[in-house]
Amino acid sequence: MTETTHILLRAENEDAADRLIREYVVDAIDRLPETDPCDGISFAFDDHPETGDSSVVALVLDGKASELVETECGRWDALVEKGFIEGWEQAAVFDHDELGAKWSENYLELSSAITQLSTEMTKDVYETFDAHPAAVDTFPDENDGLPPVGWWTLVHHLTNQQNYSLEEELRAYEYGIEHTLRNSAEYDGETAAAERLDQHLESLESKREEIREGRLDS
Repeated sequence: MTETTHILLRAENEDAADRLIREYVVDAIDRLPETDPCDGISFAFDDHPETGDSSVVALVLDGKASELVETECGRWDALVEKGFIEGWEQAAVFDHDELGAKWSENYLELSSAITQLSTEMTKDVYETFDAHPAAVDTFPDENDGLPPVGWWTLVHHLTNQQNYSLEEELRAYEYGIEHTLRNSAEYDGETAAAERLDQHLESLESKREEIREGRLDS
């Protein structure tokens, strides 16, 4: 029986959570799947229940839940002793057969595959960069007139390299905006989400003439 278990590692603050990724999670991404009870690993940031900042790292471990905890709990305890985290807890366990009864096989396969790919990519990011690149950076003092670069560029290259059309690329961005605004409504309230939507609509409208000029020369 395959299960997914969520382990919450509570760091003191967001900087400490980032160090935790570099010191522990990057290694675990390669190491744990080599062990018998682990079929896969991913992670996400979550909010600390007291401070509200994104300082909780949620490990998502696929495999045999009880054996995974038994195998790895000593390392988690050591992280507490070294001061990397305040504590840890096993927050949830999901049986894959039960999930399969609720979600389609195609959905589960694609969701799992993309999550694993993003985890591997993020591992490479932490190993490549000492500090995270900005989401969008124009470097105006260095490259006047050139298009900005950042994490949107990654999606652009991925869609191009897989021969998606421009329309498909736009649909990916559009759904990503909707998903993020829904998160905004859940975490920050409907008013904040509506204000952000209005701001982005205004921003897009203000770029109408620039868009008509076509792509910038590199």
